[in-house]
Amino acid sequence: MRFKRMICLLVMMVFPIVFAFPVFADMGPKPQVTVRVENPPEGLYYLDLLVSYQDDYQNLTEEELAAADPELLKGLTSLEEEGWHPALSGGTHIPLYGSLTGEPDGEEMVHIFGYAPPDSFRIILASKEGTTVSEVVDTHVFRSTVWFDAQTGEVSQRPWWLAYPFQYFTTLIPTLIIEGIVFLLFGFSLKMHWVFFLVLNMSTQLLMYYILWCADKVGAPVIGFFYFMYMIPLEIFVTIVEVVTYSRCPLGKSWKRQVCCAVTANAASCFAGFFLAEPMFEWISRLF
Repeated sequence: MRFKRMICLLVMMVFPIVFAFPVFADMGPKPQVTVRVENPPEGLYYLDLLVSYQDDYQNLTEEELAAADPELLKGLTSLEEEGWHPALSGGTHIPLYGSLTGEPDGEEMVHIFGYAPPDSFRIILASKEGTTVSEVVDTHVFRSTVWFDAQTGEVSQRPWWLAYPFQYFTTLIPTLIIEGIVFLLFGFSLKMHWVFFLVLNMSTQLLMYYILWCADKVGAPVIGFFYFMYMIPLEIFVTIVEVVTYSRCPLGKSWKRQVCCAVTANAASCFAGFFLAEPMFEWISRLF
């Protein structure tokens, strides 16, 4: 009876929150590229990302284009004959948010390009003194920071190979805390079964990251609402894997309780992920 009352209490706590949670067509974390300009020029300048294609989606309104400096806009298109087109002031396949003029941050200027920035691009800066263009920049993480020297055109990034394990542990630790609490609430002993609990969660987290990485590499959209379209089926798949694992491992409880624990733990961590995803990616972007 105590176990049944605990399950009813958990259901009563979770269901009102779930059904009260608003769903928007464009919810979810979105990729972002932050360009930090070192040695910015004096006076007005424009900075854009150059891509190797041109499409019809206009990211700037007609009013914004009409109010912009025509000479600086022309400078952004100076490499079109070589096949490089400005993304923000030109056109892209899907929307790109940003500003041609940056925001000061100490001695640097900061430009943020969001929603669907390209994975591969060049940076172009147009000022009254001329244009400066970088080599091709390839991003490797969901939100990247690139340092661009406005005088030399050199670019730098933090080591991308550090970002993957950092992001992995950033999501693993909250998962272990949330699911560990559920594990204890269901009467299991972390002291006796910590190896099982840790290995299972580390393995399923790695599996989820690998599937998302494969989806990104084949060009599948993993931005905004599409992020949750991937995450929900993935969470269901991981729940099934953990249910099977829980039910077959000797944890000292009935198989029904073990299955309920697996389902409840994954539901709790999935629900928390809806709120933690955005601040997590924002935090990572400040480092990488």
